[in-house]
Amino acid sequence: MTVLRPPLTRYRDAHPVPTDVLLLVEVPDATVSFDRRHKMPLYAAAGVTECWLFDLPSQRIEVYRSPRDRSYLEVERYGREGRLSPLAFPDVELAAADLLP
Repeated sequence: MTVLRPPLTRYRDAHPVPTDVLLLVEVPDATVSFDRRHKMPLYAAAGVTECWLFDLPSQRIEVYRSPRDRSYLEVERYGREGRLSPLAFPDVELAAADLLP
């Protein structure tokens, strides 16, 4: 899932570019390690500012920020007790327990 920079009508004739992505969320079924090792570096290389990876088996959310080359300089992990705020919406605070099944 992605949260894109408005207005959404700009994407009728063109795909979003990484600078249009305000937040990218990955919720893999059984491929958490694949997403961590392969997808996150691709997103970082593309310059996606913030990605959230839901690790459902471990009941945590990994937050990747500050892309540099093929990695993220900031990686934080939140358990069910954690509270998260997307960089693009710092006034929005979400409880990890409300986001995890």
